[in-house]
Amino acid sequence: MNIIYLDSKHDKKYRKESTEALNWLVQIKSGNMSAEKRDEFSAWLSGHPKNTEMFQHFNALWEATEVLKADRFTTKVLNRSRARRTLSLAAEKPDDSSARSSKTRWWSAAAVLLLIVTAVFFAQYSLDSEEIYRTSTGEHRSIYLSDGSVIHLASETKIRVFFTPEERHFTMETGKALFSVAYDPDRPFVVSIDTLFIQAVGTKFLVNRLNNEKLSVSVTEGKVQITKKTTDSIRDKEIIDTGETVIVNEQENTYQVKPVDINHVTSWQNGRLYFSRALLPDVICEVNRYLKKKIVIGDPRLDTVEINMNFDIEHCKYFLNTLHDSVPIENYTNTYGQIVIKKRD
Repeated sequence: MNIIYLDSKHDKKYRKESTEALNWLVQIKSGNMSAEKRDEFSAWLSGHPKNTEMFQHFNALWEATEVLKADRFTTKVLNRSRARRTLSLAAEKPDDSSARSSKTRWWSAAAVLLLIVTAVFFAQYSLDSEEIYRTSTGEHRSIYLSDGSVIHLASETKIRVFFTPEERHFTMETGKALFSVAYDPDRPFVVSIDTLFIQAVGTKFLVNRLNNEKLSVSVTEGKVQITKKTTDSIRDKEIIDTGETVIVNEQENTYQVKPVDINHVTSWQNGRLYFSRALLPDVICEVNRYLKKKIVIGDPRLDTVEINMNFDIEHCKYFLNTLHDSVPIENYTNTYGQIVIKKRD
């Protein structure tokens, strides 16, 4: 299996550099660059650090595998375009401004062609490939998948995506993600967390991994089926409907299904966190995703404390001060740089 990792650099901020890099790459790959053009390319390359970065990015797409160069579709399309350009140049006059304009248009079209060829290649050859997506502290990110599905990643989330012709599989390693599933009954959409499997078809649901033992699944549209693989290979199944959440405790082997406010569980996408009768450890797990200096509970008496709060994510840095006002706690910083909270006697 080929594993392909692509890091997107097509930022709107650098659209000019991306376009120029594509144009130069197409000219180089065409094999028709004059000495004068090569000097121009060298000057462009050294003109700005972003030029080099963008050119290397697109060149990496091309050079990433020998299969791409040998692919019959790629060769056929590029040869056809090269033949068109040869005929076009033969009909042009050297000093004709319209001819220069025609060349410019051709190179622009060729640049687009390269993107199309590359996209088709990866669509053909990465069906059995794995990609890893992650977010850093305080970062949110939306991933648009080839099947039309969308994954919205919350802060400090890591997920593995594996597509095959038979299945769309996701492994949730850390964090929280909202899945908007494109309908495809022939390719099940499955999210796995350890021994737990969440399957959906044409639906929208949120998976929140609170810690190594505890997680929640909230359905905002449609239904999902949650399956747990037990040690004796018997699978327990649970169907969760729109407006419901299931809290799974792997360590205690318990399921708790209850109604949920959809607007509250997805509010983080709009920069806000809502907690209603939420256990303090779960609240801290959420808040820690936006803090460099993590908070840890150093007193089991705090594990059952319930919290009612709602605030902007950017105010997570003030969470501890607010907690002091509502819960009798004291805190100190341990040798690992963590803030340890304990119940004040």
